[in-house]
Amino acid sequence: MHIRFVIAATLLCGAIAASAQVREQITVEAVDVPVYVFSKGKPVRHLSKGDFELFVNGKPQPMDYFETVDFAAPPAAAAASPQSTPFSAGRGQPELRDRRLFLFLFDLIFTSPEGAIDRSRRAAVEMVDHALPGDFFAVAIVTRTRIEFVTPFLRDHDAVRRAILKLGPSAAHDALGISITGAEREMSQAFMSLSEGSGGGGRAGGEDPLPDILASAKTDEREYVLLVAREEMGWFGQLASRLRGLEGFKHIILFSEGFPVDPERQFSDVKSMAASFQSADVYLHAVDLTPIATGAADAKSVSSAPSRTPGAFVGENVAMVANPNAVSGARAPAVPPSENESLLWISNATGGSWIHWTNLIAPALNELSTSYGAVYRLGFKPLSARKGHNEIAVKVKNLPSGAKVSFRKGFDGTVPAKAVPDPLLLADIIQNDVPQSGTPPEISVVDGGVDVIVPVIQLSREYGAVDGASVMLYVFDSKGIAVLSSEKTFKIPEHAAADRVIQQKLDLAPGNYVAKVLMRAGDSLAFAKEPFEIEAGQPAQ
Repeated sequence: MHIRFVIAATLLCGAIAASAQVREQITVEAVDVPVYVFSKGKPVRHLSKGDFELFVNGKPQPMDYFETVDFAAPPAAAAASPQSTPFSAGRGQPELRDRRLFLFLFDLIFTSPEGAIDRSRRAAVEMVDHALPGDFFAVAIVTRTRIEFVTPFLRDHDAVRRAILKLGPSAAHDALGISITGAEREMSQAFMSLSEGSGGGGRAGGEDPLPDILASAKTDEREYVLLVAREEMGWFGQLASRLRGLEGFKHIILFSEGFPVDPERQFSDVKSMAASFQSADVYLHAVDLTPIATGAADAKSVSSAPSRTPGAFVGENVAMVANPNAVSGARAPAVPPSENESLLWISNATGGSWIHWTNLIAPALNELSTSYGAVYRLGFKPLSARKGHNEIAVKVKNLPSGAKVSFRKGFDGTVPAKAVPDPLLLADIIQNDVPQSGTPPEISVVDGGVDVIVPVIQLSREYGAVDGASVMLYVFDSKGIAVLSSEKTFKIPEHAAADRVIQQKLDLAPGNYVAKVLMRAGDSLAFAKEPFEIEAGQPAQ
């Protein structure tokens, strides 16, 4: 077993532990249950509400609303089906609720860098290049001490591609990781042209950044390796909790060679991890990079492998895997004995898929994207939910032969107390113009510069003295690409006598732009934006 230790710069979101939230005992008002039905790599469409049965804690649960979302359809056609009810309206922006978010998570602890990570990076790039218009992508790495984000969820394919190739922060020094430098964009676009038609595999355009951030250490002490595996599962659960506040259908794609399995000591860890994923409505899909999975093993190794039909996906109710949250509450004794099948264990526990026994990772990811290309959203108001974890089960009638069903297996009967917004959420607000309730600043674009007028007088009346107030300014071009970012921190006195103006000079090519500002002061979070135009011949500042 190789354990990989990572030497990396601090990335935009810091340690996951910093985002932990204090919880309050507040009963949830509504629960969404995404249900994916697919067969032979394609979604099964045209099922009706009557084809689904929903159970909560083993008891039948009436559905208060039923919607279908087809991610591949044009925006107008992808809207909720006529069977939806008014109860489902108004809960978030429709374009955000009905989008897909994919997080590429590269396990640099339990994965050998020779080839495996490289193949997975190229496959991830190809998935981005062939993404649906509404898809968002993020990139993160698992290091020996934590999970670190390289970039938040973005539509900017150049920025995502750069993050996949480098697995490290951008030279743009953007606090939220939204923007990249011009040189990085050129590198990303150059790789895209080189990789067209590659089909997955090979090195990332002749560049291998891993030696710059990896330092390896070997150990034969199984106890230590098991401890690392348990820590990693805890980080996975914390990661899922960070995604809870984001709107959309959320998928984490883990690239790993797996970890040792010890059912007696890891059962509770997997159960806790699965509960976090289910409460946050996140699916974990595991891409198995072990030698037997990638085809690098010799014929003898393959012939001695467990008897199993090769394929990319494992459906619901896999008998050989312990379901940590089975409705019956019974603990299944059989857990996969080999280390690579640990990925089957954790992905099945979250309702996700296990991609295995293939050297063609890019086509497998394409099949994953296609299979999850349409979803049925079952919604209900829990009338008797337990505080803490509640179990969900879904039965589907009239299924085609061989069809698979993937669904959210549980939810938390409480919601987190209000806390400082996570950087992932801040990046989402900036990119998608999500309204906020705080007192907003004013934006003025004059004489080739942006003035942000901070309402210090009003804020001091509302919050008194505030240390560490901040303004994040972004400028996006007509394609939605961040071309400028800056952050200013300041203090608000207890009795302010004047507002404050923060100025930012512009040096932009002629075109249409929009300035966006996210301002934080105490408990206040405010958003504002202002479109503007740089005319041809206008002097640079």
